Amino acid sequence: MVDFTTLMNRGHRRFLAHQKKRNFGPCEDCGEYSLLLEYKDPTDKDANWLVCDYCYKKLETDEDE
Repeated sequence: MVDFTTLMNRGHRRFLAHQKKRNFGPCEDCGEYSLLLEYKDPTDKDANWLVCDYCYKKLETDEDE
């Protein structure tokens, strides 16, 4: 179960990631060519990945576990 603040922060990050200029290329997680989102790991501020929309959602759900 996710608390309200975590849910709001996740929605805000997703909104910002979709509004930035997106590049087309291979996803760093699955390798599929698509529009990429920049995923910033909340636990490690230096970790940034360019991932597809599917992998972005997967990484967000992995944060909960």
